[in-house]
Formats: sequence, C-alpha cells, structure tokens
Amino acid sequence: MTPAAASTTPHIVPPFLTKLYDMVTCNTYTDLIHWSTDGTAVVISNTTMFSQSVLPQYFKHSKFASFLRQLNMYNFRTTAKGENRREFENPHFQKGQPQLLRRLTRKTNTADRARGES
Repeated sequence: MTPAAASTTPHIVPPFLTKLYDMVTCNTYTDLIHWSTDGTAVVISNTTMFSQSVLPQYFKHSKFASFLRQLNMYNFRTTAKGENRREFENPHFQKGQPQLLRRLTRKTNTADRARGES
C-alpha cells in the first residue's frame, strides 16, 4: 500500500473498544460500570459483580484478568484502585467522543517489531 493510500484508508475500531464504549454508556449497568464525573475515565464499581454480570454479556468469558489484559493492550492506565473497584483512563477514550476510538491502537509486541525489521 502506498503512503497516500494508507493515509486515506479508514481506521476500523477494534471490537473490544466498541464493546467497552457500549458497556460504559449503557444505562443497564451503571451501578457496575460508568464514566468518571469528568468523563475522562471508566469506573468499575464492583469488579466481582462486573465480571459475573457484565462481561458475559459482551465477551465469551467472565474473567476480569482477561478484561484487564485487553485494557492494558490498548494503553489504558489505572488511575484508582480499591479492594473491589477500579478506574481506568486513556486520553482517546472520552465520554461523548466516540470518534476518538479510531486513535486507540493496540500495543505491538517487541518480538513482532524485531521480526518486521529483519
């Protein structure tokens, strides 16, 4: 693909990110997952209940560790952590701004980059 073609090709938002955005904006689970007051972070109020009730509705698993791994792959960082509560943010994941999702990219594996350069 030429550089010009690459710049005009639309970036497709990965399913994990669209599902996360749906989860946090859905009114059904606001007691378990919601936006922070300023809309810059995702708050999970009860990780145990979130894993049991919400994750199976969106994914083929109910493992919080797998969900957390995906967040980490997209450079979300933990901004608050309690016994059964978590808060995550990424500058391209903001309340009311789904167009920013296209800017989120998955971390690349160092080994993959090394293979691509050889």
